[in-house]
Amino acid sequence: MIKTDLYLTIRLNELSRIVSGEKTEEYRDNKEYYHKMFKTLDENSKVIEPEVKTIKFRGGFNYSKYAIVSVKMIRYEQFFGETGPIPEGFEKEDIAYTIYIDKVLEHNL
Repeated sequence: MIKTDLYLTIRLNELSRIVSGEKTEEYRDNKEYYHKMFKTLDENSKVIEPEVKTIKFRGGFNYSKYAIVSVKMIRYEQFFGETGPIPEGFEKEDIAYTIYIDKVLEHNL
């Protein structure tokens, strides 16, 4: 198994969409938990500390299913809907961390 920089839980259906390549972005709420996790941003709101190159998303019964992905970048951004659709579960002007997924490196689905 590939060593990963970060572990996050996710719904199993969303994990399947990532593995299939249908979903290339994952979102994390504007909450204190994630502010502590993603400590430092650069001037473009890109997370630079910790440096995250890989994430293991865990889902399913007892988190037995997983996918390890390489990460292009993580940004702290506000959704306006001007350059694309607002992600499901968010409203206009909501703020969240967007994880841009490069590719799936390993999975057990």
